Amino acid sequence: MSLFNYALRNIEEVVPWGDSLHWFGLTDGVYFMKVGEQTLFESSEEALQLWKKEYPSIDISQHFVDYQVVRLYEDMLDILPSILEPLPHNVFDLISSPEREKHWYSQLHNQYDRADESNNEWFDAYYEVTGWWGARHLSTMHLCNAPKIVFWRVDNQIYIRWDNTENIDDGVAVWTATTGQISMTVDEFLNELHLFHNRLMNDMKERVERISTNNPIPQVKIDIPRLIEEQKERERSLDLFLQQPAQATNWERIIDLHQLVNSSTKCNAVKKHGRRNKAKPFARSIVQFVHNCIQEIRIDVRHRSLFGNVLANKTIGVFI
Repeated sequence: MSLFNYALRNIEEVVPWGDSLHWFGLTDGVYFMKVGEQTLFESSEEALQLWKKEYPSIDISQHFVDYQVVRLYEDMLDILPSILEPLPHNVFDLISSPEREKHWYSQLHNQYDRADESNNEWFDAYYEVTGWWGARHLSTMHLCNAPKIVFWRVDNQIYIRWDNTENIDDGVAVWTATTGQISMTVDEFLNELHLFHNRLMNDMKERVERISTNNPIPQVKIDIPRLIEEQKERERSLDLFLQQPAQATNWERIIDLHQLVNSSTKCNAVKKHGRRNKAKPFARSIVQFVHNCIQEIRIDVRHRSLFGNVLANKTIGVFI
């Protein structure tokens, strides 16, 4: 089975965004990732039964994430430059196992909590030291119980690690894939990404052609000329990303800053008064979360499933 898997919803079953639809909305469906013997974005049977008790009308026959499929594709493209940039071995050593990753993060987090809030140099260094790892995490904060999935490269190998041990709802594991890690060659990974791209673009090309020639949902407002143009743009998206100059992080600077951040002489005790709330590590993910929340407000909220979508009649709040 492929790494990236999905099924588009029938056009007639796609719920409009208000009274209209666009290319993104027309990719409505379900998706998941097959990683070895485990499946990412698959809800556990125990969680489904738990949610069924709370929301009796939900359909629990579908175990996978119910969302616009292109969202997974876009999120992969967003982090692709970081994924393809090899980690130096001395940087990889920091996160080479889940245990080492947690130890590395714990050390930085402890220093963060002790930091003097007036030391702007330290905080700038801190965000740079943690940012390279955050940039390799797949954005999943648009989903309830967002799974943690990270990609990175060492030499000619691409690694994928996931950890959903903290995604618990009322004592029940939310996802079937709890923890694990797989690897593949760079060529194998890019081949999987191309397969995902080609299949999605071909499926959407058929969908766009059907709407433009014999529209099965004439009651829904669709800017057909724009839909056709966006299809052409989307078909070029992966090639454009791969043609970009390779990302080149200054790893010597990262190592130097890492030593600065971990230096007790540079991390003074926090003042007893006037402490402000400082952003937590992986600031990119937080910014992405706020962006996602704003984006989600535009969606016509409806009852579909608990696999990442907002339940009907629920208030959406955004704190910035």
